Amino acid sequence: MNIGRPIEFDRAKALEQAQYLFWRKGYRDTSLCDLLRAMGLSKSSFYQAFNSKHDLFEQSIQLYLKERTTAMRAKLKASPSAFGFISDMLCGIPENSSVMEYRAGCMVMNTACEFAQSDEVIAKAVHDSITAFVKVFKEAVILGQQQGDIAPDKDPDALAVFLVTNMGGLNVSFKAGADPAAIERTAKIALSALK
Repeated sequence: MNIGRPIEFDRAKALEQAQYLFWRKGYRDTSLCDLLRAMGLSKSSFYQAFNSKHDLFEQSIQLYLKERTTAMRAKLKASPSAFGFISDMLCGIPENSSVMEYRAGCMVMNTACEFAQSDEVIAKAVHDSITAFVKVFKEAVILGQQQGDIAPDKDPDALAVFLVTNMGGLNVSFKAGADPAAIERTAKIALSALK
């Protein structure tokens, strides 16, 4: 039985470094050398721990989803109103979508644009992420209806998809260089659909 040297690094920290790199540069523009340098790993440690660049990318998307949905749920819970939470999510894209002063956008939307449907595993990870975001927004819409801030006759499922679609588009626009004030104005138009 071949037992290799034990892995001696902080796996979670290395994954986080890879996630930031993929988020900024995308899958194709992130080289193995970029990853090794950012993660502080040798090539053998990299392959022993993460198997492949593709597997690492998939894990990075899953980490992003976990972090984002956890943060979204915490923000919704802490927000005085569900409408305020939704407004903050859309209008706050310039602040929420920057990584180290870089217009990173949303890693999920970036990945959807980069891969489309060309990779089944990544397409599923993107789909799962969007589904999770829709679920949080649906909860917010229902709560907003109960609080009287969102029209009670509006379909929560349709509004949740609408909001996530707008959030995705605004993230892509922000990454492409749109003025933050224009992002906020556009977000406010989307918010008017809730009334």
